[in-house]
Amino acid sequence: MIWIKNSKYVYFISIGNNLKRKKWYDKLVQEHKRIINIVDRSAIISPNANIGNGCFVGKMAIINSNAYISDNSIINTKALVEHGCSLEKHVNMSTNSVINGDVKIGEGSFIGSCSVIIGQLSVGNWSTVGAGAVVIRSVEDGVTVAGVPAKVIKNGAMLG
Repeated sequence: MIWIKNSKYVYFISIGNNLKRKKWYDKLVQEHKRIINIVDRSAIISPNANIGNGCFVGKMAIINSNAYISDNSIINTKALVEHGCSLEKHVNMSTNSVINGDVKIGEGSFIGSCSVIIGQLSVGNWSTVGAGAVVIRSVEDGVTVAGVPAKVIKNGAMLG
């Protein structure tokens, strides 16, 4: 990448893989580059939500009151982040995924399409929730869960 020392440029990282996106994000931060958010005009975001830098919010995504989205995270098409939920840095919530009521998603985790994580649970750092999974228990760091109800299928995450 060519670094141009001019403040009129802004940056956004459009890489789906959380670990690769983190590496580029960290490099841009280290270089003191201005990183922007991209929010689709059809997204609905509560004025009481807090969104960090370098985030993407896709078509018809919803981020409700008192939700916290940390830096460099993806809230993809039709994903729902309900009240009081929080995402740490570098999280990817896939299409139609739902987190509901004070759920905490750890750094670098990947939440698969059409998965549901119900209230007051947490997903550990760098974990993966498989597509269509229904999470009814908290998920530890660095594991992959899948199924209904979600169970650990792999130690180590299969990051998207």
